[in-house]
Order: sequence, then C-alpha cells, then structure tokens
Amino acid sequence: MRRWLILTAFGLANLASSHLLAQNSSAAPGLPADSEAQMPDAVKSPDSFRDSIGRVSIRPVPDVAEDEPLCFVRVEYLRKHNDYIMAISYLRELVTNGNLRSQYRARAILELADCLDHERQPAEALCWLKIWAELYPARPEFGAVAYRTGSLYSRMGLPDLARDAFYLALAHSVNDAQVHDAEDVQRYMRLTEGTLWAMAANEYENGQWARGAELFIRYRKEAMAASPLSLEKAAFLQADCYYQLKQVDKATSLYEETLKQHPFNPLAPEARLRLYHLYVLQKQPDKARDELEALAWTVRTVWPKDETFWQKQTAQLLLTLNQKDTAILPPLVKQSAQLSPQGKTWQETLNHYDALVSYEAGTTQATVGGKGNSSPNADALHGLPEEEDLLAMNRSLNQLLPTPRTASTQ
Repeated sequence: MRRWLILTAFGLANLASSHLLAQNSSAAPGLPADSEAQMPDAVKSPDSFRDSIGRVSIRPVPDVAEDEPLCFVRVEYLRKHNDYIMAISYLRELVTNGNLRSQYRARAILELADCLDHERQPAEALCWLKIWAELYPARPEFGAVAYRTGSLYSRMGLPDLARDAFYLALAHSVNDAQVHDAEDVQRYMRLTEGTLWAMAANEYENGQWARGAELFIRYRKEAMAASPLSLEKAAFLQADCYYQLKQVDKATSLYEETLKQHPFNPLAPEARLRLYHLYVLQKQPDKARDELEALAWTVRTVWPKDETFWQKQTAQLLLTLNQKDTAILPPLVKQSAQLSPQGKTWQETLNHYDALVSYEAGTTQATVGGKGNSSPNADALHGLPEEEDLLAMNRSLNQLLPTPRTASTQ
C-alpha cells in the first residue's frame, strides 16, 4: 500500500510586523499636488494574515507497496505524544546509519527537519533540507522541499534567498513534476499555488510593494483551487501595495471593489482607514466621512473588543494629517471627521486627540518665558485629562532650558 509523506507547510511570518512595513520613499504618482503628507506607517491589523495553503502532499517515500517501516512508526508515535526532543535524537541516529536504505534516509532527513522546525531550531532544520537537496536532486518531492526551504529563509529574514528557493520550487513543479494520476495533479497544483502565495507574501513583508502587487495579481488569476479567504486577502494586500506606492487611483479603486464584496474580512477595518485617508487626499470629505462611519460601525458590530485599538489608529492618522503645515489638509480633516450621533464614543476620542494636537502646536510655537509665566497655550490645555501632567512638564522645561538672552546682555 502506497504511503504518502506529508510535509507541513508552516505559515509565513506576520504581515503586519511594523518594522517590515517601511514606507516607500520614491515619488508619489497620482497624489494631489497640494498634499505633501506622506502615507503613515502601515497599520497593523489585530488579525494578522498567514498563508492558507495548509499541508502540502508530495510523492510517496518510498514509492513501493510495502508495510510502513518500524522506525517511522516509532517516530509517528513520538510526534503524536509531543515528544519531539526524543524524535529528533532518534532521527539523528537514523540519518547517520550507514545501513539505512536511500529512500528511508531521504524520508528521515525530512522528518528530522520537520521536528527541528517544530522545536524552533530553524537554522539546523535549514541545514538538513539543504543536505537533502544536495543528496536527492532527482527525487519527485524536490519542489516541496524547496518550498520548505524558502519558507524558512523568509521567516529568518532572508528575503533574497527565500525568493530564489520559491522560484526553484515553482520551476520544479512546472517543469519536472512526476504526474501519474489525478491525485498527483491536485498535489502539484496545490504546491504551485502555495508557492505563488509565499512569493507574494515574501515581497510584501519586506516592503517590495511593486513586486508584491504583481505577484498578488498573478495569484488571484492563476490560483484556481485557492480558498476564498486567501483570494480575499490577496485583494486587500494588493490594494495595500498600491497604497504604499502612493498610487492613489489604483488603491482607491481596488479598496472600494474589495470592501464592497468582502466588508467583514479581518483586513477590512485597516482597508477602510486607508480608504478614508485616500478620500481626504482626493479632497472628498463627504466620502471620507462615510468611510469613517462605516469603519466605526463595522468595528463596533463585528470586532467590539478591538474598538479601542481602531479608535487609536484613527486618531493617530488624524494626528499625522493635522500636523502637516498646509492650508488645505487640516480643514479637510476637520470636515471629514465629524461623525453622526451614533459614533459618539469615536467622536469623543477623536476630539480629545485633536485637542492634544492643538496644545502641542501652541507649545511648539510659543517662546519659553521665565518661571513666573503660565502655560504658553492655556486655552488649548484647559479641560484635557492630561492637564496637570502637561503643566508639570512645562514647568520642568522652563527650569531646564536657558532663559532667552535680552538685548542688554548681548
């Protein structure tokens, strides 16, 4: 009876790691000429995305009709009981056993790499996978091993090496696949689609927005058996690539289309906040206000536990826009951030942050006076919960900073 070896395709690192979502500093095609405000840093969604390929099946090892070898029965028993340390020790002995048949050693190396990865030892797991690729380049599961290698490289923060491994996996699956029946076709199709997703996610996570957008387009077109959820995510992430590239028209169009079809996807709140920003930049305060209300309603209805998080993210975006010294953006932001009575709690939070911005602006512009002077922006400060702390900070600054020199002392 044929025994199929299953390689676990582990999820890629979170898209939302903020240090990997750096802004693209190139020119911003399509941005309004009067808006010099840079796109804020990417907002991290509470529900970070992962690849949805699941488990990748490959050709059987060994490809003969015989009972399961006793050594792998023991390994399976250890893994089922979460005794990976013992499984690693046992597999190390197997792969160094000179009497082990070639196909069994090939399988043992892959099992060992899988156990090491489970125990958070990716460097050694990667070494064993590279040894396997050197020893068995003609085996039919080579493409799946290359995929695993690329996944490890990506998680270790080596995107260029990950890209090479993913292209190798794709090339092997397309050109050297050993297909004997319909099940083989499905397995290689799944591996190919999983590799396409991994390639796109690898570029996205490392700020290669243009390349990531192209690969997400390819995934949405070519992944015929992909899960609906992964296709939704691909559309949202493709739109985010356009947003990071400051391609306003493309980002706006794709965000509108995707939100219309998938308003309750976990990435929808972030998309609505981005779309609000895009409408502000395009001087459409009415559309921006509608999008802000849709964000508040969606979060309050579907993700109530995350409401505080998204209130802060919205306020942070407004802070960024308000702090730009232009004659157009601040009035637009003020007009587009007036919510209906249903959004009272959100409005209170936004008003509070707006008051903080006013105080900060007044403090920055004021001249530091003597010890007897009061707060430089008392009107903006009055009524804020942080009033006492801010006053104390001002007094400390007045004591630490040198007194301005007068004309008589110069």
